[in-house]
Amino acid sequence: MRVILAIEIAYDKNWNYLWIETDSKWASMAFKSHNIVPWKLKNRWQNCVVKLESMHFMITRIYREGNHCVDKLANFVVCLWNDI
Repeated sequence: MRVILAIEIAYDKNWNYLWIETDSKWASMAFKSHNIVPWKLKNRWQNCVVKLESMHFMITRIYREGNHCVDKLANFVVCLWNDI
């Protein structure tokens, strides 16, 4: 869900470049195989895939041990999103 929110926020802000770094193996694999996306998220995921076509996009996977900064930033964004 955090990857979806990041893509939606970046698109709404007209950011043309997006680099998502995640520790989730499933989130990074979802770009290769859309079939692993849970059905509850499928519609939003497909909308994000379309949005990414107009952006320069990259996703990388980092192991949890090296992901402290990204984790804090993601939690901050989710808190901001919930306040809107």
